[in-house]
Amino acid sequence: MDYRVYFLKIDITVEDQLLDHPDNLRMVSQTSVSTKDNQLYSHCRNIREVEQAFERHHNFPTNDDAVLWPKQKVKVLKVEPWASR
Repeated sequence: MDYRVYFLKIDITVEDQLLDHPDNLRMVSQTSVSTKDNQLYSHCRNIREVEQAFERHHNFPTNDDAVLWPKQKVKVLKVEPWASR
């Protein structure tokens, strides 16, 4: 199954009160993922699991206790089924 994922990249190096400032919330990005063709998502059975796998892959790809890119976090806003063309 293919899914369209909408997400934000958030700068986490700013002071806490600026985390939700519009300048920190960059534009919404989107990508597609396939549970058939991509091993990172082959275990996913529903939208919730796709969202969790996407955030884990982008925020903690090598270790649950180490953020790969400590200056930003990826937050999924929406996942929806998508018919690939």
